[in-house]
Amino acid sequence: MTVAEYAKINPVIEAMSKSATLKTNERCAELKAEGKKIYNLGLGQSPFPVPEEIAFALRHNAHKKSYLPCRGLSDLRDRVADFYKYEHDLGVDANQVLIGTGSKVLLFMLQMVLNANVILSSPCWVSYAPQAKLFGRNIKVIHTAYSNGWKITAEELDDACVGGRLNLLILNSPSNPTSQMHSPDEIRELAKVAKRNDLLVVSDEIYSRLNYGEEHDSLYRYYPEGTIISSGLSKWCGAGGWRLGTFVFPKELRRVQDAMVKLTSESMSSTCSPVQHAATTAFSVGVGKQYLKNANKVLSSIAEFGAAAFSAAGIKTLQPQGGFYFFVNFEKFADKLAGYGVTTSEGLCEKLLMDAGVALLPGSDCMRQPGELSARLAFVNFDGEAALRYADDIQGPLNSEFTQRFCPATHEAIEAICDWTEKL
Repeated sequence: MTVAEYAKINPVIEAMSKSATLKTNERCAELKAEGKKIYNLGLGQSPFPVPEEIAFALRHNAHKKSYLPCRGLSDLRDRVADFYKYEHDLGVDANQVLIGTGSKVLLFMLQMVLNANVILSSPCWVSYAPQAKLFGRNIKVIHTAYSNGWKITAEELDDACVGGRLNLLILNSPSNPTSQMHSPDEIRELAKVAKRNDLLVVSDEIYSRLNYGEEHDSLYRYYPEGTIISSGLSKWCGAGGWRLGTFVFPKELRRVQDAMVKLTSESMSSTCSPVQHAATTAFSVGVGKQYLKNANKVLSSIAEFGAAAFSAAGIKTLQPQGGFYFFVNFEKFADKLAGYGVTTSEGLCEKLLMDAGVALLPGSDCMRQPGELSARLAFVNFDGEAALRYADDIQGPLNSEFTQRFCPATHEAIEAICDWTEKL
């Protein structure tokens, strides 16, 4: 036999589908190459530039080339702890902080070191379930409802807990893909259930600073002994490609943190040195406040415009409260779509792409039932730098003309979706 014949792929990996967002991007590229106008609303990448003081810090530290500790740069861990203490009033010290090459990798590593059932609320981020499947974890999916803001309730969480084994709940607020947030009262009730059932919770707060609706609250505040806070620079700071994530562990879970440090030592070694040094600026108390005020003003304006447009068109959605997504449902048009042979979210997105040139992510990739005609829309295809400059010059909320002037492709894409439903 040849080397190629001996090279057998792990069957779990061989059975995996290509990343949903990657498939969408490749499909858009094919159609653009054919000369078609395409609005790609499938990829959730921040449209805003990295704040200048943080970009300057990276340039200033570009010469830093030494390996750093597996746990992360000591100064950065101090800054992250101070950030949670002074910005969120949470009792955190630097020994609880772990720095990694993106929060996605940290979540992956956590599932590798722990043998736990995984509880997810649907709709959810596209990578939670594939990561769990890679390690053969049992996955319990709680299918949430539009009527409850696509949020899990304390009762639903209680019912999902399985005795006799560790249960890991991943809770994302604000949510990707719904952009809805759990209120402080809802968080408190979930914390009670988590405590009663000895749940381990990952509170995924990567979008927490992109917050323009409900006041964001962390489950860590009410259940610190069993909650890991996951965050990083990719969303609020526009630095997805920098690949820096943070975990804040409970003091009681030092053993789990140490296991992840061992895994880091035998895999990534450490996170990029210049990026960690620059991140000490990003996590300094007070840095980025005006930037975030303007970014949230911009996102809130698009959210308001889109929610009104979709509602008028009969497309079911909720106005975003944080992040930059709409989760849209086309159930009103089910009979008309069935006439075209469209009965799944994947079929819905393909028809919308071919007819209107708008790319969305199928709801089935967010753990919804395939027959549900739902999709995720990322409203990020605009010039974030120009939008921030304009927002900085305007006192108060942005007017209704803002999206048309500074986010024309986003505005056109939303209108194209609404026009498409009219023509069905």
